[in-house]
Parts: sequence; C-alpha cells; structure tokens
Amino acid sequence: HSQFQTAATQRYFKNLNHYRFTHSSIADYLMGIWAGVGKPFTFTEVQRQRFGLAEKEGLADRKVPLQPAVFAAKEGEAARGNVRKLNQLPYHLLRAGRVEELYKHCLFNLDFLWAKLGFCPLAAVLADLEEAAAEESQPQVSRELGLLADALRLSGSVLRKDPDSLLP
Repeated sequence: HSQFQTAATQRYFKNLNHYRFTHSSIADYLMGIWAGVGKPFTFTEVQRQRFGLAEKEGLADRKVPLQPAVFAAKEGEAARGNVRKLNQLPYHLLRAGRVEELYKHCLFNLDFLWAKLGFCPLAAVLADLEEAAAEESQPQVSRELGLLADALRLSGSVLRKDPDSLLP
C-alpha cells in the first residue's frame, strides 16, 4: 500500500544520509558484491571486552548469495530471470546516488537490458530510463537515455516477441 510506504519513509528516512546508505546497501546485495567475500566490520568496545579481543576490526562472511540477472538451467540455457534484481537494482542505485554504477551495470549494460526485456515488460525498462533521465543533471547523458528509450519504444513490437533482437 502506498500509505505504508509513505509512513515508513517519513519515519525511517528523514535523514538523507541514512536514506542513501540503506538504498546503497540493498544495491550492494543485489549486485552480489559481498557474495563469498568477508565484509569488514568494527567490534564495539563491549564486544572486545566480553570476548577478550585485541583487534578492533574483523571480517565476516555474511553468507550472501550471488545475484545473477538470469538463473541458468543445468544445460546452460536461461531458465528464469532474477526479476527481483532486474526490477529493484536500478531503483536502489538511483536512490543511493550511484548513477555511474546505474549506467554501467543496468541502463547501458547489454546483458542487463537483454535479461530485463526477456523477463519483464518493456514498460519497466522504459520507466527506469525515464526516471534516470529526469534525475540526470548533465544534458548529454539525459539525451542519451532518451535516445535509448526512443529506440526501445520503436522496436518494442519486435523486442516483445524476441528479446534477442536487442543487439541488432
């Protein structure tokens, strides 16, 4: 419900830094940055005393799974898309203020666009492009986002039937 979203935003995201940090953390999860990698953390003074630790920092494997855009079948063919990643990664990167990564990993990334067109409606891709263009401060980048959105709109009838037509 939109009322829940509004209430949660007012309560938990009054601080812009916390808002961006939260969206950035979710984006890191969806990109699989910490998958199989020890994530650094700092022990509190109470933890150091309780466990008799000399060091102030440590690494922990958070058991974060990889987040591919497409889950492959045993034969290597695309079995199903990671729709959660495809829909949410652009949203969280934009709200975290990580626009360079948004462009590199999502909007100007052929593999990501192919996966999103294959497992999500074209309107979802266009919404991502339009939202990024509206937030973009550089006119050249905003124009490039608009050109990509226009090209996808014009070829929409073909892309709906065959997302593999994206490259040509």
